[in-house]
Amino acid sequence: MKTVRRKNGFTLVEILAAMALLLLFLAIVGGLVWHGMLAYNRGQVAAQVQQTCRTAVDTVSADLRQAYLGTVEEDSSKPNGWKFMIKDPLYDSVHPTPEHPLQEHAIKCWMENNNLYRQVESGTPTVIASHITSFKVNRQGNDKLWQVKVTVTVPNPGTQTTQSLSLSENAELRSSEDWGTLSRKDLGLPPVSW
Repeated sequence: MKTVRRKNGFTLVEILAAMALLLLFLAIVGGLVWHGMLAYNRGQVAAQVQQTCRTAVDTVSADLRQAYLGTVEEDSSKPNGWKFMIKDPLYDSVHPTPEHPLQEHAIKCWMENNNLYRQVESGTPTVIASHITSFKVNRQGNDKLWQVKVTVTVPNPGTQTTQSLSLSENAELRSSEDWGTLSRKDLGLPPVSW
């Protein structure tokens, strides 16, 4: 009887089985990496949405806190726009003193083409946030308390879904007593022309 000796090496069936296992392993690892990247990108988008919303709400709320009674009104010249007067040392060229009191500065905020704009006086408008789908300023019961509400919607990368977030914050306006001086209305001065 003749004995058959095997040569060193693998049979075709063994090679195919090893390749199938390797492909299965690579598919599992690739899927895990892909889902990890999607989760990372969604987290980045969520952080962007949160930061955009917070920036918009904080900027407009800070301006409203500097505004004084009787100056907040809708701006009919801008879509979804608001205008108000503030007294803020950041915009004054000299340090305020009794001889040089704080000056009034006109602020306008509006939403246009999914951007939230802010303009000081007649200066150049600046974009304070993008991807804005809603911007509202509402009175909350009395003339002093106002609410700023912003909604941001951003598409998720690699998917057909979006992420949305709405933030709101209350801002209390200052009265003329808070400034230690009388407002234009109290002094009988005409309203500021916009």
